[in-house]
Formats: sequence, structure tokens, C-alpha cells
Amino acid sequence: SGPTPVRIVLHKVVTRDKEPALGAPVKTIRTSVDSTQTKVAWLRVPAGTFAVHVATARKVIPNNWNHQGDRRQLGVELTYSYFRTRPHR
Repeated sequence: SGPTPVRIVLHKVVTRDKEPALGAPVKTIRTSVDSTQTKVAWLRVPAGTFAVHVATARKVIPNNWNHQGDRRQLGVELTYSYFRTRPHR
């Protein structure tokens, strides 16, 4: 099906009306990912609280190719880890 665009946005978390809310974007990464492909994105996060929003442009609906009745719209599988210092390659 070809690669799909992916947008990763890092936000600080702020307080509005005594509730946590997304602040202005700190950093945006635009990339793409193809099926069965693995991508790594490194983000230096601000001190304190933060949020990361990941969005894919196209979704996969399993029923469209295997006709088993699974009509979920699936995007990407996301995992994350925290490091105090960036690991060496």
C-alpha cells in the first residue's frame, strides 16, 4: 500500500482552569513509515511534564484484505523508552 506520512508533535503540558492541557508545540517531526517497517525518532523533552501526539495519515482496515469482519482502523504500533542520555550507536 506504500508508505504513509506520520507526524510526531511534542508539547509541554500547561495548566488551564486548574486542569492539565496541551501547551504550544515544542517540536514537530514529519516522517513516513511503510508496512512492516521500523522507525526510531529521538526527542529531547523539556523538564517537567510533556505530551507526545503521533498521527498517521492513512489507516489500515484488516477486513479490506482478509474479509474476516475486523473493521478496526489501525495506524502504527508505537513503543517508547526514556533515557537520561542518548545511547551510543
